Amino acid sequence: MTASLSLNGNQQRAVEDRAGSSTNRVPDWLLGRPEWDAATAGALVIGGDYRALGTVRSLGRHKIPVWVLVDDHLLAGLSRYTKRRLPWPQTDEAKQVEYLLQLSETHNLRGWALFPSSDETAATVSRYHRVLRDRFRLTLPPWNVLKWAYDKRLTYRLAFVRRISCPWSS
Repeated sequence: MTASLSLNGNQQRAVEDRAGSSTNRVPDWLLGRPEWDAATAGALVIGGDYRALGTVRSLGRHKIPVWVLVDDHLLAGLSRYTKRRLPWPQTDEAKQVEYLLQLSETHNLRGWALFPSSDETAATVSRYHRVLRDRFRLTLPPWNVLKWAYDKRLTYRLAFVRRISCPWSS
């Protein structure tokens, strides 16, 4: 990963040309808006546990500014690569999304990438994908895609329909 978090239209077409088809087209929600300046972009990591710490270290080593939204876990928020640590509200999803939108406005975080570090925060970001993608670069797909990996019952159903062998667990 580099500090540049987006491709312009010409770069995207070049990637498509090399890939040989538009089926490998980079989704708009992953590219972000063309007016977002990649040079000033950063990353907002949701969660403070060991998974978040790995993300913070990786981004920080690439000179990407990282803010961490900590919950009960503080580990990632204490990293030398963390530029700022803020609380992650322990409330319902709608209020958490409001909080993210407010942070974006208050601190001019438009174009920053969102990195959820838990299943729950990934589901929240994915469910509110349409609202959040206007302010942030999102690192996961919308809910209609993510739900197939998030919900084990759906994953098993998909494997069964596609006739893919897999071990069963409850």
